[in-house]
Amino acid sequence: MNKNIFPDFIVDLSCSMKSGQMIPVPENVDSDRITFLIKEDDYIIEETLNNPQVELQLGHVIFDNNKGLQVLYILCRLSRFTESVYESPFSYLNSHLAGYLLALEGKRRIQLLFSGDTVNSVVNLEIPPFHVHLDATVSLIKKNKCDSWSKEEFLDRISDIDQIFKSPSELWDAFTENENFLSIQYNN
Repeated sequence: MNKNIFPDFIVDLSCSMKSGQMIPVPENVDSDRITFLIKEDDYIIEETLNNPQVELQLGHVIFDNNKGLQVLYILCRLSRFTESVYESPFSYLNSHLAGYLLALEGKRRIQLLFSGDTVNSVVNLEIPPFHVHLDATVSLIKKNKCDSWSKEEFLDRISDIDQIFKSPSELWDAFTENENFLSIQYNN
């Protein structure tokens, strides 16, 4: 498949990404699907074209229980390439991030747009019972939201996660081992 299967704004967005990165793509709010753009090497996309076995995982991280920053992670992994794990964090900090988090509620499908240099692929997934856990986690985060965190503090905490877990596959394993929940405390 060539680059022309994606609209121009997706191609432009893909060109600004690094391999292994996954970001949400703005969708019509009324849509019942979530779309993510994943930048990946051509050979991995080619290997999964005929049999795109994708696993999904939802992770919930609470930083400093007494301060209440909560982050929702959506992760996906290609079954044939267990090191090919992609992550996208969400939180309820400001209107930009809250908009993405709120947009996750009620979604029943996930669309993954895999973009390489010369090869592209679209994978559509029905996500029961994933969507039940997604809705429950979003509701929990909304209910317990904390407005005292800035976007910069959120980005610092995401950077901390990236340092603790050296790769998205390590983060996947940590969520698997801890029933999709992590609590990280800081000594201030």
